[in-house]
Amino acid sequence: MNKNKQIRAWLEMGVGRATALAVVLKCSRQFISKVSTLTKGISENQWSAISYGISIVEMDEKSNQKKIEQIIVKAAHLSHSKDCEIKQFALVELDKWIEALGGIER
Repeated sequence: MNKNKQIRAWLEMGVGRATALAVVLKCSRQFISKVSTLTKGISENQWSAISYGISIVEMDEKSNQKKIEQIIVKAAHLSHSKDCEIKQFALVELDKWIEALGGIER
């Protein structure tokens, strides 16, 4: 999946994620939004920084059950996307967050 599209889908699944990611990365919210809408790819260094920031934001979200529930609902909605990449990403995220709630036993 295109990294920019993955960032955009990730941002759409949670409330306030662009702001939280901007705080973690010490950049502007506008920069985060701009990166997510670019058609041109991002560098590996940028991707590494953003991936790290995403993991920090998700760790914070895991402490808040209401946020997890909101993410699950949005991921379920995006799982019906006509874009196959977005749909697949949403299904993976849905599994991850349901597992975070303890809903899946492996």
